[in-house]
Amino acid sequence: MSILSYQECLDELNSFEGRGVNRELTRVENALEKLGNPHHHFKSIHIAGTNGKGSTVAFIAQILKLSGYITGFTISPHLSCVRERIRLNNQWMNEEDFVFFHNHMRKILSDIPLTYFEWIIVMAFFYFYQKKIDWAVVETGLGGRWDATNVLRPMAGVITQIGLEHQDYLGNSLEEILTEKMQILKPNQFAWTAITQEGLLEMLWQYCFERSIPFYVIDDYLEEEKKDRFSFFGLENLKCSLKGRHQIRNACLAIGVCLTLRDDGFIIPDEAITQGIASTKWPGRFEQLLGQPRLIVDAAHNLDGIRSLVDEAKKTSDTFDIYFSALKDRPFLKMALELADMAERLTLVPLSNGRAPSLLELQNYQAELSRLLKIEVRILEGGVSKLKEEVLSAASTTPILVTGSIYFIGEVRPYFVKEE
Repeated sequence: MSILSYQECLDELNSFEGRGVNRELTRVENALEKLGNPHHHFKSIHIAGTNGKGSTVAFIAQILKLSGYITGFTISPHLSCVRERIRLNNQWMNEEDFVFFHNHMRKILSDIPLTYFEWIIVMAFFYFYQKKIDWAVVETGLGGRWDATNVLRPMAGVITQIGLEHQDYLGNSLEEILTEKMQILKPNQFAWTAITQEGLLEMLWQYCFERSIPFYVIDDYLEEEKKDRFSFFGLENLKCSLKGRHQIRNACLAIGVCLTLRDDGFIIPDEAITQGIASTKWPGRFEQLLGQPRLIVDAAHNLDGIRSLVDEAKKTSDTFDIYFSALKDRPFLKMALELADMAERLTLVPLSNGRAPSLLELQNYQAELSRLLKIEVRILEGGVSKLKEEVLSAASTTPILVTGSIYFIGEVRPYFVKEE
């Protein structure tokens, strides 16, 4: 079997997209067994939920890193490069390692047709084992029960919060979605959540009680919030590096997990916690890319995310020039209407992603929004490259907000930011 170059590895991995979503774990388990079950050789923390997974992963990983642990973590999806999904002490997997591990795996796993996401997860666990990490902080991709990450034996599980998403796979109610996601929680671990709905909390408590899983809710320990400062679980006047009340709640999840690990005997100093929460960086989350014109990007990829964004954005400006795009499986009109409350103009941006609305669908959205709203609603001909031209030539002092799909933010950021 020939050795593939970096680009050839990417091309082959991208070809796995056609394999869709796999609702069972046998292929992942078989692949990992062939590689020596690498996921059994490091400690892990497993995170599921609708929003906040990536930020919570980043907060926990930063605290563990500052505590002196070699820490790997995985995220999904990526913004600009697949290698950012697999990180070691917050550094992307480099091209050389990506090529080595991809070629090694394709020799051993040639008879196992893994999906795109399964391949990345297996690669991540194999990579983490070879790099002798202490901890892996792992975000689910879709759901929980049949997610490729659910082969782990974690020490801690986190359910961030629950909203409607991926209903074709997870169910049409919050209860059905929680039922899928809470399957990551297993005996011999503890669990934290930021869920607020009483019915869902009762479901989660019952599930954990039946399995003797110690269960913590952040609102029982969140003592005070004031702008970007908060007190939690006896730690006072903490500063959160990421903007928004929702990010404070994500930070609380991370602190709760780390303090519970400390109670179990792991060395995690208060200083690592306070510095970790204050220094975590997470691209694409209310991130300012330019000062003049003021350009903010935020990957608010579902309705709950849009609502959190609007709450935070209104603290900084009454109106924005908004560029928006979302995938087909999201409530596009509802999300756009939430944004319109602070929009001076609303621009719908076509995406190259196959899961994005077609031009005809965008035209239908434009017509309906124009009927409902008193602001200009337009479609940006030329897509993301045209967006760059408009931003750089903007004469207005109105701040520009680019938001919606993570894939959309991933297409926009490279025009203004150099990664790695």
